[in-house]
Amino acid sequence: MDRWKINDNSREPIPEWEVPKNDNSNTPFRLLIEDNVELIQLRNHNKSDQKIKNDKEQIVLEITKDNDTYKAKTGNFIGTIYHNGHIIDITCRFGDYFLQHMLNYANDIYVLDQSFNAEKNDKDKSQFQYILAHLFVQKLEKAASVLGFPKSYREQIHRGYDIKEQIDVQHLITHNIPIRTPLQSKYRDQVAVQEIIDVLYKATKIISKKFNPLLVSRISQSVQFMKENRSSAMVTTSYIQKAQKHKSLQNPLYSDFKDIINIAEIIINNFSLMEKPKGKSETKAFLIDASELFELYIAKVLRKNLSNSGWQVEAPKELTVYEGAFFGRKLKPDIVLVKGNDVAVFDVKYKRMLYSGKTQNSAGDVDRSDFFQIHTYMAYYHGVKEHNLKLGGLLYPIEAEYKENKAESMIHDKNQFIIDGIGLSNTPKESGHDEQNIVKIELKENEFIRDAEKLFSDRIFNYLYLKIQ
Repeated sequence: MDRWKINDNSREPIPEWEVPKNDNSNTPFRLLIEDNVELIQLRNHNKSDQKIKNDKEQIVLEITKDNDTYKAKTGNFIGTIYHNGHIIDITCRFGDYFLQHMLNYANDIYVLDQSFNAEKNDKDKSQFQYILAHLFVQKLEKAASVLGFPKSYREQIHRGYDIKEQIDVQHLITHNIPIRTPLQSKYRDQVAVQEIIDVLYKATKIISKKFNPLLVSRISQSVQFMKENRSSAMVTTSYIQKAQKHKSLQNPLYSDFKDIINIAEIIINNFSLMEKPKGKSETKAFLIDASELFELYIAKVLRKNLSNSGWQVEAPKELTVYEGAFFGRKLKPDIVLVKGNDVAVFDVKYKRMLYSGKTQNSAGDVDRSDFFQIHTYMAYYHGVKEHNLKLGGLLYPIEAEYKENKAESMIHDKNQFIIDGIGLSNTPKESGHDEQNIVKIELKENEFIRDAEKLFSDRIFNYLYLKIQ
């Protein structure tokens, strides 16, 4: 079984790809998101499963052959693919540290964490396994710290001369008349759901064994609780399904545990898949939508840093234009910022941005459809009387040195259009306990906060450069 690594959003040469003898096609392999893929959901709104699965353009991996050369084309997904004896790791092209930083924001954990620094010389580990372990620990740390583990009412037995709620009449007649021993009574009490405890503890043990123990040390109290309350039940597929369908998860207070249990299921069932593939002909993939992660990250960066200035990030919602007409449309901007009547609207693009303009041989870095899409959103908000459109633009991960790119918009000379985003030209590609990098990131975070405050000051929207370098 061979293994190779490529980046997302890339077209790279790869080792020779094994194809059946009767297959003479120029595209020997193509995997779409609607195929046999486990897609890890990072949120429960905006980009639905159905939208992603129906998008034929969402290619995970495509192998093409040109003479004797094979090339791999990847999309916006990062993760691990198993196919016909091959293991393909699709990694974040901006490096481990930025990926980890986005995951921290996606899970509302704003700390400098080094959990990817876990024995990287182990060839049996993939970046996606680190991502899963990281997500599992982060989500469990956050969810369990609020209200603890999901609980449900269960009938308990109490023995003593005091009675709790309801006496056990049958036990009284059979064993306690005449009364010589403590009475047995029954009562209902809230206790942690056994199936959920067992499933999460099983996943935690796998992570502890496979990765640096420092990763799990962040949830040491939860691990100790699960260890003390686990049962001897076998954590089988049906047992995991019981945990996933338990009625306690219908309580909104415990809704976050749905995602945690789903990630635990993948950890339990598939962390050993690379060592023991289920079959040579099977194709299996475990992925995260990097474009969704980047969009979620941008929104949370803005929400975290601009709320004190009175600006709020609206929950994504559909806008209706030409309602009732056969040519009516639904619009859904990625990010809308509001403060009173003032509005700013953005679309987030997880695409290459090197500030390349249109030339005779190139369309440039700004896609034509993206350009017109954001101007449609801006025109909508400009045309609504209760809104005062200030700014619209496209936000990218920027790989070039920063350029100021703003102009009066074509919608109205009182609002501006910008091309901007997260500056990544100097971002460290590998994570690790490098104190200089940690200090550097902390300084850039503080710089970003100052710039964000300037962004929404009296001289509003002079620039939008989110300096996390």
